[in-house]
Amino acid sequence: MKRLLITLTAVATLALPVQAAVQNVAWLQGATLKNGSSVLNSIEPMAINWAAHSSIDPAVYGHRLVNSSQLAVRRAGDYLVAVTLPMKGKGVRSTQAVEVYLNGEAAPGAVSRCAYVRSASGHEESSAHLACLLTGLKAGDVIEVMTHKATLNKVAVEMETASLYVERVAASRNVFSGTATETVGGPLLNRSEAEADQGELALVWNANRTGAAFGHSEAAITLKDKGSYMVMVNVPLQGNVTNGSVGLQLWLGGYDEGDLAPGGRAQQGYIRNVSNHDKSSLHFSGLIHTSEANQELVVETLQLANFGEITMGNKQASVFIEKVDSSSGLFFSTAFSLADTDDWNTNEKESVFWEVGDNRVIDEARYGHSEEGGPEIVIRRDGSYLLVYNDVLEGGSARANPRITVEVNGNKVPGAESKAHYIRNGGGHHASSGSLVFLLENLKTDDVVTISAAKEAGGGEVYAQEDALLTLIHKETATLPDGNTSPPRIIAFEQILKSPRGRPVNGFSLVIQDMGLKLDAATLKASIDGKPVKLKVARAGDRHIVSYLENRNTKTGRIWSQADISFSDTGGNSHERVFFGKAPPTPPPFDETKTQLALPLPEPPVIDGLIDLDGGESWVWAGGGPGEWWRAEYDETMTDGIRGGAIGDKGAPPRDRQDLGIRVFAGYDTDNFYIGVRVQDDNFFGDSAEEESRNGSTWHDDAVEIFIDGDNSNLDTRDTSGTNPEVVGTGGQYVISVNNAYREKEAGDPGYGEEEAWYARVATYDGGYDAEFRVSMETIGDPEPGQVIGFTVGVNDDNDGGPRERQILWVGIPHTEATYGNLLLGGKTYTAPKKAAPKVDGIINTAEYAEAERAYVTPQNGIYDITSGDDSWDSSDQNFFAWVTHDYEAVYVAVDVTDPNVVNDSAGVGTEDGPTWQDDSVEIFFDADDSNDAGRGTAGFEGQYVFTANGARRDNEANNPAFGKSGDWFAATTRTGKGYQVEFKIRKSALSNPADGAALGFNIAVNDDDGKNGSRKSQLNWSGRAHSEFTYGRLILEEGEGGGPPPSISARLNDNGTVTVTFDGKLQTAPTVNGPWQDVSGASPLVLPADQAKRFGRAVR
Repeated sequence: MKRLLITLTAVATLALPVQAAVQNVAWLQGATLKNGSSVLNSIEPMAINWAAHSSIDPAVYGHRLVNSSQLAVRRAGDYLVAVTLPMKGKGVRSTQAVEVYLNGEAAPGAVSRCAYVRSASGHEESSAHLACLLTGLKAGDVIEVMTHKATLNKVAVEMETASLYVERVAASRNVFSGTATETVGGPLLNRSEAEADQGELALVWNANRTGAAFGHSEAAITLKDKGSYMVMVNVPLQGNVTNGSVGLQLWLGGYDEGDLAPGGRAQQGYIRNVSNHDKSSLHFSGLIHTSEANQELVVETLQLANFGEITMGNKQASVFIEKVDSSSGLFFSTAFSLADTDDWNTNEKESVFWEVGDNRVIDEARYGHSEEGGPEIVIRRDGSYLLVYNDVLEGGSARANPRITVEVNGNKVPGAESKAHYIRNGGGHHASSGSLVFLLENLKTDDVVTISAAKEAGGGEVYAQEDALLTLIHKETATLPDGNTSPPRIIAFEQILKSPRGRPVNGFSLVIQDMGLKLDAATLKASIDGKPVKLKVARAGDRHIVSYLENRNTKTGRIWSQADISFSDTGGNSHERVFFGKAPPTPPPFDETKTQLALPLPEPPVIDGLIDLDGGESWVWAGGGPGEWWRAEYDETMTDGIRGGAIGDKGAPPRDRQDLGIRVFAGYDTDNFYIGVRVQDDNFFGDSAEEESRNGSTWHDDAVEIFIDGDNSNLDTRDTSGTNPEVVGTGGQYVISVNNAYREKEAGDPGYGEEEAWYARVATYDGGYDAEFRVSMETIGDPEPGQVIGFTVGVNDDNDGGPRERQILWVGIPHTEATYGNLLLGGKTYTAPKKAAPKVDGIINTAEYAEAERAYVTPQNGIYDITSGDDSWDSSDQNFFAWVTHDYEAVYVAVDVTDPNVVNDSAGVGTEDGPTWQDDSVEIFFDADDSNDAGRGTAGFEGQYVFTANGARRDNEANNPAFGKSGDWFAATTRTGKGYQVEFKIRKSALSNPADGAALGFNIAVNDDDGKNGSRKSQLNWSGRAHSEFTYGRLILEEGEGGGPPPSISARLNDNGTVTVTFDGKLQTAPTVNGPWQDVSGASPLVLPADQAKRFGRAVR
C-alpha cells in the first residue's frame, strides 16, 4: 500500500457545477487568502488560496489543496493569466493591489491596483482585474496570485469569490505580447492630447513574442491581416495628483487616417491622493476588428482629470494581442444601453442590450441571439466558454459605481463581477470603465447568458461613453488518455459553521473528483479534533460530495481546528488529508483590539509626577515596566508614522521622536489602579486650561488622558456626557495636563485629590514630562485579578499654544469603549491536566491532548513585543493554538502556529544556540520556583527553550540542559498547510521537580520572520514578556491519577513449578502477544498453577 500524507487549510467554498476540465486550461477559484482569512488588510503580499474550486487539465498543470495558492505548470511555454478579485467592505479609501508571481517573484506587467473603496455615498464594493501573457515558462514553474494594500493603510475589506484563469498558449497560435515602461514622450502618462505632439502619448513596447500576423516597431504594432484580434492591456499608475485620472485608448489605422477602435478605451485609473492613495491601474479587454491589412495599432495614455505627474512607478505595462478565428466558436457584440434604459446606474438590476450590427460575430452552431438584438445569448452546445468584457461609463452623482454582473439562466455567477467603475464627479473626474476575463464553465445546451448593471454606490444617471464589448469563445474539453492512473483529486473543501437555516454547527464539506483512478467510497473515513465522525456521501457524475454537520452551542461548543480524512483509490493507494479550520474569533472576555498587562505592585507608587525607575519605585514591576515594551512613538518605517500607537481625534504623526512619544506603565493593588505615562516632548504648552484648574479645556494643551471601561461593557457609541450609567461608575475619562489642570467630567466627577476617588500629578523636565494616575478600584467597578478591563491612553500635543496639533493613542477612539484595548489584570493562568504522554513527533494529534484546554492566542488577546519589527498585525498573519499536559516525568507543550510565510534564514537546520529569535520559532519560558524575578531565573534549568520551524534549537538561556529524546528536553516540528507545529517535552527534573498541584511561572512566545531583512517581524506572547519572570502567566500542574509511570510487571518461577506474578494495577492475559486481552481476577502477587496453558501477560492501570 502506498501512503500519501497531505495537509490542507480550510476555506469557504462554492456550490460546484458538474466537473469537466478545459483543454490547456486551469480554472481556479477561492474565497480566502493563504492564511485562511477572507479579510484583505495586509500591507505585505499574501497569496490567494485557490481551494474553493479547482479544475485543471492534468497533463498541463499540477494543483493540490495541500498548498492551493500554487499552480504548477507541467509543460514549458507561454501562459495567458487572467485574475478577478471582487471585494466589499467599509475600508475608507482602501486600494487593493493584485499581482501575479512566478516562482516567488512579481511577473512584469501583471499588476492591478484599480480596486478602490471610498466607503462614502454607499460606495463599499470594488474589484481588481488583470489579463496578460507570461512568456518563457519552464516545466515546474509555479504561478501564484498575491494581494496587498496598495495604499499601505490597513483598513479591512472582505474578499468575495476570486478567480484565476490560466491557459497555455501554444506556439502555433498567432500572438503578440510585450511590456512597456514609458511612452514615446517619456515616463509621464498624465498628459493632455492638446499639449502633446502627435504620437508622443503612445506606449513603447518591448516585444517578448511576435507571431506571423504581426509587425512591431517601438510603439506601433502592425496587424498584418484583416480580421478580429483579442486585445488585453494593463497599465499601472502612480503619482501624487489629487483627483488624478489617466485614460487609455487604442488608436487603429494610423494618426492621419485612423480612428479609435470601437469601444477601445479604459479609464478606471483614478487617484485620490488622500490616505496614501497614490496608485491605480488601467485595464482593457476586448475584441477589435480591422477591415484592411497592415493596420497599425498604438496604445495611448492621456490626462482625463487634474494635471500632475503620474508614471508607472517601478512597475511595467503589458499587452497581449491574438489573431482569432472568427468563423468558429465565437460570439461578439456591442452595447450602448440596457434593455429598457440608457442609464447603467439603475436601482434595480437590468440586463445589457446586445446589438445586431455590422461588427456582430456569431457562430450559430454554438450561440443563439435575436436578429433584433437583445440581452440574451443562448448556448447551443455543451461546454465551457471564455467571457471577455469591457465598458466605458460616464456621469452620475458623486461616487457612482455601477456594478456589472454575469448571469446564467438568471442566476448570478459567483465571482463574475466588474465593480471598479468609481466616478468621483469632482476634480474633473467624470468617467470610468470596467474589464472582465472569466470562464463560464460547463454550460449546457439552452443555457442563457446575460450581463447586468445596477447601482452600487452614488446615484445619478450613468451612460455609456463608448460601446461595451462582449466576446464569448468556446473552449475544448480536456480528456484523460486511456490507462491514465492519476489518483482522485480533492477539488474543493469548506469548513461549515452555519447550517442552511443559519443554525450554529461544526462541520465541513469536500468534493472528491475521480480521475484515472476512482475513489473507493467504502474506505472513506474522517475525524475532527480526534473524534471519529459519520460522513454523508452523494455522487454527482465523477464527483463525490462529502459532508458532515453537528450542532454547535455558541457558548460552550468550540469551532473545530483539525479534520483528518483518509481514503483509498481503486489502484490500492491509501491517502490521508489533514485539514485545518479557520482561526476562530478571539475568545471573550478579550475584544478584537490590542492587549496589555497590568501587574500587581509590591507597594503603591508615590503619585508625585515622577516615575522613578532608577530609584526602585514600584513602577519597575508594572505592566510595561521591563524593556520599554509598551510605548507609542514616531517611527518613519511604520505605515502610519507611529510605532505602537495610532492617531487619535486630531492631527498628523509627530515629526520625529523628540516631538512626541509615550511609554506606559500599568499596575494595581487591592484598592487602586495605577497608570504611569512618560511623555517625550520637546515643546509643551498649558495655556488653554489654567494651572491646577478643574474641567477646563485640557484637550487643547499638552495633557495625558486615560480611558477606562472597568466592566468591559464595550459601549459602541461615543459618549462624553459624564452622566451615562453605562460609562460612569465603572470608568470614563481622566485627564491631567502639563500644568496639573485636571478633568473628570467625562468620568462623572467622582472626586479628585490625594484621599479622593482619583488623583494625578505631572512633573516636567527637559525633553518631556511624567504623568502618574491613581484611580480607586471602587470607582471603576472593582475589577478583580484575572479579569479584563477596557483601557486606552491618549496624549495631546500642543506645540505653540492655542489648539493642540495632534493626539496619539495606544489604541482605539476616544470616548468609545468598544474600541479600547484589553487590559488584563495579573496575567493568564493555564491548568495542565495529568495524563498519558503524547508522542513528541511534531505532529499534534488532538486526541493526545483531548483533556487539555486549547489556548488560542491572537494579535488581539496576546502580548506583543514591539521593540522591533512591525507594530500591528491581523490574526491571519500570526496566531497560535497551544496545549499543555504533564505526566509523572515531564511537561508537554504543543503549539500549532498559523503563519502563511514561514522563514528560517538565520539559524541553520538542526543547529544549537544560534539566533533563533530572528526566525519563525516557538519559545517557552519557565519560572520553575515561581520567584517572579525581574529577569530570567537561575533555579535548575528554568528559563527559555526555543525550537524553530526548521529544527534549530536554543537552550542557552535555560543553562544548557541536555537535548534529546532521553535528555532533559526534546522538541520536534512539522510544516502544515497553514504554518507549522512544534511539540516540546521538558523533563520535570530539569524544572526542579515540581510536585503535582505546583504553580510555575510560564509563557509561550512565537516569533514571526517574514524574510524582509533577516530579522523577525514580531513576537507574540501568551502572557508576559520574554526573560522577565514577573510578567509571566501561571502554569498549574493539575493533580490526578493519570500520567503515572508505566505499570511494572515481573514473574518468578517457584521450585514447585508455579509462577508468582507481581504487578501494578491489574493483570491481563491473552493467547497471543497481540491479544485479545482479558482481565485476570486476583491481586498482586498472584500465583499461577504449574499446569496452566501458555499465556501472554501485561499490567495495565
